[in-house]
Amino acid sequence: MNVKNIYGKKKDTGETLSITDLSDSENGLKCNCKCTYCGADFIARNLGKKNAPHFAHSGEGCDIEKANMNGLFMLIRDYLMSGGEICYPAAEWKCDDPVYFPYPFIVPITEQDFDKRVRLKIDTFNPKKCNFLSVEIVQSQNEYPVAMLCKKGDYTLALRIVPPATICKTATRTAYEGFPTLLLDLSMKTFADLSRKEIGVVLNDVSLFSWKQYVPITPEQRTKIIEWSAAQCEQEMKKVAMKKPTSSPSKATFNKPETPTVSRPISRRVPFKPYGETISLAAEEMTYQRIAEETKVVLDSRTGERVGVCYVCKRPRLKSAFATLPVYDNQKNVGICKQCSEKWLQK
Repeated sequence: MNVKNIYGKKKDTGETLSITDLSDSENGLKCNCKCTYCGADFIARNLGKKNAPHFAHSGEGCDIEKANMNGLFMLIRDYLMSGGEICYPAAEWKCDDPVYFPYPFIVPITEQDFDKRVRLKIDTFNPKKCNFLSVEIVQSQNEYPVAMLCKKGDYTLALRIVPPATICKTATRTAYEGFPTLLLDLSMKTFADLSRKEIGVVLNDVSLFSWKQYVPITPEQRTKIIEWSAAQCEQEMKKVAMKKPTSSPSKATFNKPETPTVSRPISRRVPFKPYGETISLAAEEMTYQRIAEETKVVLDSRTGERVGVCYVCKRPRLKSAFATLPVYDNQKNVGICKQCSEKWLQK
């Protein structure tokens, strides 16, 4: 089936819409729409029984692929300019939590090991919602829309779109120049999903977004993280010092008879039995969903220690921090940590 024109622009209001947004009464020239690419008048053919609803030029047609790509970008721009939000994975430069992933935990982060211990953490469980003050569509030399520059204050976010193959068969999945870039994958969506009525639902689906490029960490952020690490390590050292037992003065045992020593055979140390099937994950991969759904035993790629997630607080922890692991037979790496277990007992 040949690709048809799906998007049009209202002549009176300038709004971009899909052919599915029209009512039955807005048929033919009554749609009052024009082409999103060449600006020619459109005829709405949305009551046919043989062909799918589409727009047709009243005169000579233009490049349908460019028209549909322009229409899709303009539809998203209109939604964002009307105050609509997008929901995408939160991204933040963070260092490994010293409590759960020792490096060891009493050694603070320095400039020398900063790049090894501080990574960009992508959080899909606590996504970020944002609206923008201005949105600009950037076109290539052959007049294809390639990106959207969404601005809010001093912050500019580039949004690149992967359309369905029915709109455009080739799509760019790389970052846009030096901007922080989000990729919006609409390849599995239909024209009915990409209408003015449904575009808000689509743009609030966090699973459709992925980061292709994030802003590099600033010197101010580096200094702040180093100071935070030093403070955290100092607190941990104080906790360790408080847990150490204080030595009390020994009592006098002048007349205490000596206890005869009994020689005992030295038992052989049982060698460590390695886990069956294991998988090593880096710090940035240790999310709740990734660890919980893993069928193999998860190990920390840096230390080789086993790691699980607590199904109460949703945090990844070392095996020694768990009261029970696993807690379900069908999930090897889900348990209850000691902290959550103690809180539950206190209730």
